[in-house]
This record gives sequence, structure tokens and C-alpha cells, in this order.
Amino acid sequence: MTNVSVVTFDVADGSFTFYSKESWETTIEEWRKELADRGVPFEPEDVAAMDDYEVVECVWGEEVIVDYITEDVK
Repeated sequence: MTNVSVVTFDVADGSFTFYSKESWETTIEEWRKELADRGVPFEPEDVAAMDDYEVVECVWGEEVIVDYITEDVK
């Protein structure tokens, strides 16, 4: 797992999901699109201004926690 850069923890089922930098960027963009497509209460420019933590909170609420791994895990 040396290329893991982000991990999410789902409080509801106790599962972890690990992301490489590239897969995290893809996932965040998919969630941004999902939020922008919903429209209300988020306008596309509001979604574009959100950081990753805000995107996760808007999509998952308090069910999912995200953390960044700052160095290689071996």
C-alpha cells in the first residue's frame, strides 16, 4: 500500500477505503459533479469552491471521515 494517500472511514459499517492520489482526485470530482447536479442547495460555483473535506461532508454527512496520509505506509 505504498501509494495510498487518502483513507476514508465509514462510521456506519466500520469499513476503510484507501485511495491513491489519482483515484482520490477522480472520486472527489465525481462527488463534486453529484453535488453540482443536485442543484439546490448547491450552485456549481459553490461546489467548485469547496475543499475535499466539505465535499465529503456534503455527500456523506458525518458517516464518513477522511484523512490524508502524509508519507508512504509500509
